[in-house]
Amino acid sequence: MMRTSTQLLAVGTVFLSTLHASLAQAQYYPQQPYPYQQPYPYGQPAPYQQPYPYGQPAPYQQPYPYQQPNPYQQPYPAYGSPNYLDAGTNSRKPKHQLTLRVSPGASFHFIPGSSAKPAFALDAALGFRAGVASYTSIWTEAGYSYDTLGPGHFVAVGVGPLFGTNQTSVGILEKLVIGDVAGGFAVGPRSSLVLMLYNGGLAAEVGHQWIYSNVAGSGHNELRLQVSVDPITFLMRFLGR
Repeated sequence: MMRTSTQLLAVGTVFLSTLHASLAQAQYYPQQPYPYQQPYPYGQPAPYQQPYPYGQPAPYQQPYPYQQPNPYQQPYPAYGSPNYLDAGTNSRKPKHQLTLRVSPGASFHFIPGSSAKPAFALDAALGFRAGVASYTSIWTEAGYSYDTLGPGHFVAVGVGPLFGTNQTSVGILEKLVIGDVAGGFAVGPRSSLVLMLYNGGLAAEVGHQWIYSNVAGSGHNELRLQVSVDPITFLMRFLGR
């Protein structure tokens, strides 16, 4: 009987000790929620629950920049739009340009009943080149023309199309030539094939001219071979424009 009471007392003592230890731990070490149960600092939801800054979708939901079409995959802006090739201008359209050509060369006069007669020819003309479309411009020119055979002094006025860029272009120039040959009135048309290089600074010209003179009472054909230099172009290049 005494032995049984001792065993019960021991069990009771262990039970009370365990209960006391549990109460002490609960008092000084209260149970905390697990990290995933604890709200984000300042009461915000956990990161995986928080939307992307400023309410935007998470990064993995947004297309990455390199997923956007590349510029070379996008069609060019419409012809003539502000972004067409050259930031506000059509770079294929030649620029407006003032020209001043001095053109020495040779002329060959085919007078009926005689062989071709060579002579020295010189033109000095002021013109304006206006770009009107891609690789297309209209060139107007007026100036003085001289020929040693006769001699001849003329005023030549004309217009024609040029095809190409400001750097290199080719075109046909039609002119009306009016003047004096050997003291008499002379008039006729001139058609020239012109190759312009270096922004018009240099040019080569092959022309055909038919001149009627009241002194001779008839007309004759002329072949003109000339080269020209434009000092305005070289001056603008020197000034960096």
